[in-house]
Amino acid sequence: MTKTNRQPLVSIIMATYNSSETILSSIESILNQTYKNIELIIINDKSTDDTKLNISRFINNSRVHVYNNQINIGLAKSLNKAIKASKGDYIARMDDDDISHPNRIQKQIDFFQNNMDIDVLGTSARLMDSNMNFIRKYLPPENDKDIKKNLCHSNPIIHPSVMVSREFFQKSNGYNESLRRKEDLDLWGRMAKKVKFHNLQDCLIDYRVKPNKTLAAVPVGVYIRIKNGLRLGCLYKAIIWAILYIFVEIFRHMGYTQKKTKKQLKAL
Repeated sequence: MTKTNRQPLVSIIMATYNSSETILSSIESILNQTYKNIELIIINDKSTDDTKLNISRFINNSRVHVYNNQINIGLAKSLNKAIKASKGDYIARMDDDDISHPNRIQKQIDFFQNNMDIDVLGTSARLMDSNMNFIRKYLPPENDKDIKKNLCHSNPIIHPSVMVSREFFQKSNGYNESLRRKEDLDLWGRMAKKVKFHNLQDCLIDYRVKPNKTLAAVPVGVYIRIKNGLRLGCLYKAIIWAILYIFVEIFRHMGYTQKKTKKQLKAL
């Protein structure tokens, strides 16, 4: 991305499904950003609750563009649809149940403009429970080297905090539409040898931690972790951590807290 004096347009993409209870605050957190040269692209993935009705409140806002899917196509396909509809120099992610702090976009743009070698820029987050009560801060690894090390066993980038250059999606061809889950982890792994990552250590989003209702995401999580291990030359480490990931997710599904899970793993 070439540095210019004009304010770059930032496209914030959001795919939503049955989020009527949370989406209004998420949208408002974007529209209340201190950085004003933005567009918000919302893909409503055939919601069956009042999500469509709630989104319609913003129909006359020139910065909001809403697309309603005729059938449910999943997150990856919906995000690719949003990317194709976007016009921004940069593309930022946002989830339908999280909150972006008012200065999030400004801080990310400032960093991009002063670090033109970066392709993918995440942030730190305040972790919240389902009622948006504060749990703790999460500071992911900061620099490119540490992020790529972590990709061998985990996901070191908070997906709804991410901003990328438009060229990134041109290089990557977007999200893998065959995946219903872990599409972001797959994308980072696919592109790790071609791009440079960074995570701001400022907590710029409130990230809602969702309780695990099923273990459906675990098999694909294992698959992508091992695949990233092959991609990055750290297969042995990826296998070890994939096994650990299985145990952690099973314990979480059983209702264990993170602290209890760590104690349980030590006893294995």
